[in-house]
Amino acid sequence: MLYRGRIVEDGPVDRVFATPRHPYTALLMASAPTVRDDRPFAPHQLRRGDPGPVPQASPDACVFAARCPFAAGICAARPSLTSVGERWSVACHRHQEWGDLARSATSQEGPAHAR
Repeated sequence: MLYRGRIVEDGPVDRVFATPRHPYTALLMASAPTVRDDRPFAPHQLRRGDPGPVPQASPDACVFAARCPFAAGICAARPSLTSVGERWSVACHRHQEWGDLARSATSQEGPAHAR
């Protein structure tokens, strides 16, 4: 999966689509039309809560940080691709925790920033 020309997640398509490890991949999967109600996340759980302009991130930051509701101070540095399974890697500093943060977001406004 690419975001703005950078790899954010790479792995077996069926597993990446079923259980994304990057918030951008999860947002894409949650936003795709479906007739089943089996998505692990709803789109509002993965979007920035404030409707204001998207802040500009440094070129050295995570490429998705300006749009990510789970971005934190560490996201000011570019994440490297980290192995999260066999032939599966993700470029997210918070790949182990953003899912729990998203699941705790129950309002329609989406999650609060984790800064």
